[in-house]
Amino acid sequence: MTANPASISKPRRWGRRGGRAGEELAAALRWISNVHRPNGLPNVCIVSAPRSGSTWLLELVLSQPGFKPCNEPFNLRKPAVVRRLGLSRWSELNDSVHLPTMKAYLESFLDNRYSAAFKGLRPGLAHYRFVTHRIAFKILFALEHRLDWLAETLNARLVLLIRHPLPVALSRTSLPRLDAFFESEYRGFLSAGQLRLAEDVLRRGDPLERAVLDWCLQYAVPLERFRDRFLLVTYEQLVLRPDPALDALAEHLVLDDVELMRARISRPSGSVTKSNAETVGFLQGRKNNDDRQWLIDKWRPRVPQDRERSLMRFVNDFGIDVYRSGESAPADAYWI
Repeated sequence: MTANPASISKPRRWGRRGGRAGEELAAALRWISNVHRPNGLPNVCIVSAPRSGSTWLLELVLSQPGFKPCNEPFNLRKPAVVRRLGLSRWSELNDSVHLPTMKAYLESFLDNRYSAAFKGLRPGLAHYRFVTHRIAFKILFALEHRLDWLAETLNARLVLLIRHPLPVALSRTSLPRLDAFFESEYRGFLSAGQLRLAEDVLRRGDPLERAVLDWCLQYAVPLERFRDRFLLVTYEQLVLRPDPALDALAEHLVLDDVELMRARISRPSGSVTKSNAETVGFLQGRKNNDDRQWLIDKWRPRVPQDRERSLMRFVNDFGIDVYRSGESAPADAYWI
């Protein structure tokens, strides 16, 4: 019934798809296949936890003219990221001593220097454009406690995408950052009460409880400290009632054509292959597309009610009130 995440994940081997030489060649081809000319409008930065719909939201933004994607530039499971960034431990991404290194790394994207984090930049791919003017960043593995710094460094408008913690936790297969939250400056952004709750789960928690803790650690700080820096969008609203969310995204991110997003939202994202067969079938039209509620309720048979109550009590005690026990959708205050 529970997930089986581990605290540390192993890096990929160099030999995959031609190793380092092949990786460098692919990055070089992406670089020469694109001319980036900023037009003065802000970039876009989507901050989220894994398995929360961030690929889907990124693709909605990429429906707009002039964008190119920068996908997970701090994912240390990618050897090219480790090599170009010069950092290899998750805890290093949380410490201020490494901010100059991270700033220089992010500025390399803004300066249009090639990198493996740029995807979809080869002719023939869905989001390819030879000339681009803005960058859509997807940040999953860093800087939730420094969103002000991130927005200023990237000259970006921020979106915080959040999804109910239980389906996210159930779908996680590894928790590479969990220990790093406590082995770095990040712990200084947590209250004494939050630290006590977290340390108890670290000592005695099972895999699902630890995955829920990981979710809490990623969202508690931005929700408490940086609400004026981002637009909060829930995965559930994008599924159930997307139009107000798309209008808000278009206004906040200065997007040209909201109708392009409306046309794109009914299509599955590029990460649909990570979903189970039933979900893939739904997204491909084999299930009644009017029954959108199924997409946000489908995790419920895997979690008994008493277990859900216990886990959601922990989430609420951690200071996060976006979701409540017994409800798959966010609280009323978090709908756009």
